[in-house]
Amino acid sequence: FLDGTPNRVLYSHTWQCLIVGIIRNGRPTLDFLDPETGEQIGTPRDKDGNTLKSVSGLGHKGDKIMGLGEWIYVKDGRTFAFLLVCTRDGHLMVISMSEQDGHSASGSKREIKYWTRYRKMLEKPIYSIVGDGNGIAYCVDKTLHWDVLDLVERKLKLVKTFELGSPATS
Repeated sequence: FLDGTPNRVLYSHTWQCLIVGIIRNGRPTLDFLDPETGEQIGTPRDKDGNTLKSVSGLGHKGDKIMGLGEWIYVKDGRTFAFLLVCTRDGHLMVISMSEQDGHSASGSKREIKYWTRYRKMLEKPIYSIVGDGNGIAYCVDKTLHWDVLDLVERKLKLVKTFELGSPATS
């Protein structure tokens, strides 16, 4: 039972769960669902590990998740699996996740804790997002953006833009 209106869904092969972009009480949020039981296994956290209603960048009244993507980032022999989220109000988030032993708030034996690692706020709707290699591509209105992750400055840096005839929605 989702208790809201789903508008995006992604199966994460890394985390072996369904990740659902959902509107609940007029606000966008994420649900992490065990595909076998349907149980909610995700818990949003802040940078200090405290439980939240929604991660930073989500939960704004009237907003909507427009794109979800999984980004496998490899640096110095280490692999990181990020979740990419973009919204109609121009929020772009790179979300980190970790699986914990124990019980989630729903009582499930699995729990995936997730928090916003990087965030950008843009002036227009972000229609789609995809990660590849050391960067991400996303479409803001009719402009395709290419950003790379700068680990020294700990932020996404714009490398290039390309104007399109219409928004790239997927």
